[in-house]
Amino acid sequence: MPPSIHFGRRHRRTLATLALLGAVACSNGRASIAIDSPREGATVTTTATYEDGDLGVEVPIAFSVKGVTLKKPGTCAGLQSCGHVHIHVDGDACNDSEASGKLAFNEEVFESPASANLIYCKDVTIGVNGVQGLDGPHVVTLELVADDESPILDDAGKPVRASAHVTIAVTPPGGATSGSTTSSSVTSNTSSSGTSAGGSGGQGGA
Repeated sequence: MPPSIHFGRRHRRTLATLALLGAVACSNGRASIAIDSPREGATVTTTATYEDGDLGVEVPIAFSVKGVTLKKPGTCAGLQSCGHVHIHVDGDACNDSEASGKLAFNEEVFESPASANLIYCKDVTIGVNGVQGLDGPHVVTLELVADDESPILDDAGKPVRASAHVTIAVTPPGGATSGSTTSSSVTSNTSSSGTSAGGSGGQGGA
């Protein structure tokens, strides 16, 4: 008969602490992001809008996140596994800009659904026939970033991202009147979803 093993009170406390830490680590999971819409290969028809003096060409995007709590940039207040999402279109070719220069993203969001604004893309022209230079293939990428704007990394040390290749078709605004709203439709050409560096997951927090 094998000898009995007895743990003292201190050892029992240590084992309980390790079990608790292990449970916490498992519940955090791995950070992941997935694009739910538009799907890979989809055709998105969107209408240029003119609202409050600003022209826009918005593409609605729905996404889901696991392992990270999404909050408005700058409000995580030290919370672990907390951040927001940077939207990119064609890499950095469609980044937003301010008076100080180009930003590091097209849009910065913290909830789904959101939108990318293609009016920031290079080679866009605006004339009597509406917005030109956007029709055709584009790549939409979502990236998880921490509160300090640094990328959230996966187990391989790579940024957690999801991408979808889409085809954009832009129609001119109806009369280009102030107060008009964005209109868009999505046609899926394939059943496959956008790719994800960390795998797909549901919307939510840690």
